[in-house]
Amino acid sequence: MITVAEFAGRAGVTRQAIYGAIKSGTLPATQNGKIDETDPRCQEYMSGANPSTPRQTTPSTQTVQAGSPRAAVDLEKAKQQAIHWQLRNAKERGSLIDRELVAKAIEITDSEHKRLLADGAQTIAKVAHDMVKTGASREDVVEAIRSEISGTLRAWKRQITRALKLFYDE
Repeated sequence: MITVAEFAGRAGVTRQAIYGAIKSGTLPATQNGKIDETDPRCQEYMSGANPSTPRQTTPSTQTVQAGSPRAAVDLEKAKQQAIHWQLRNAKERGSLIDRELVAKAIEITDSEHKRLLADGAQTIAKVAHDMVKTGASREDVVEAIRSEISGTLRAWKRQITRALKLFYDE
């Protein structure tokens, strides 16, 4: 035997819903107001199998039986809320980057990569050819190529930095 309040908590409904169910005869109660939770009618009420019974739930008293459709929905909702807070915290810590920022960085990288392959290759080939014609050593040609690539990458970094500053100022 348990009290109406205990039964309401276990059923996930308000005490008023339990009193209403007792008054309508849906749930049995003793003279002193106790409920026998082993009674088949109580078991049916707890499982929610009686669709004619109004069940006034409140967030503070909700308990859901494992395996019920409601439990699955509540579990999924809790998972989504946990994911939301994890992402929010990660963003605040600086662990996440905006999708638009990544897209902008890829756009800049792609255009600079194409320019490096087109213009950079031409420039490097010309510098190397001219140096070989003048009798420069292999080490001098390698150093000139490194310098050319380095200059291109420095320009690339400046371009990305400018674009990202503009992105953050928007």
